[in-house]
Amino acid sequence: MYSSLKCVAAIACLQGAVVYVSGSAEKMPQAVATAFEEIAAQQHQEPGFGRKFVQRLEQTKRYHVEAWS
Repeated sequence: MYSSLKCVAAIACLQGAVVYVSGSAEKMPQAVATAFEEIAAQQHQEPGFGRKFVQRLEQTKRYHVEAWS
């Protein structure tokens, strides 16, 4: 699954994709955000870049979470 997520993160970063996260509210939304942050950080080697990347996706309405408990 992590390799699939790496592909999604790359597409979101490079090609302007919109990401929809949907599922259980317990741990899944944070786990997906963390995975995106780690992947972005690996690609850019800049402190804090991963979190900034996810925040930028959210601010530009390209990262959406619909979660339920």
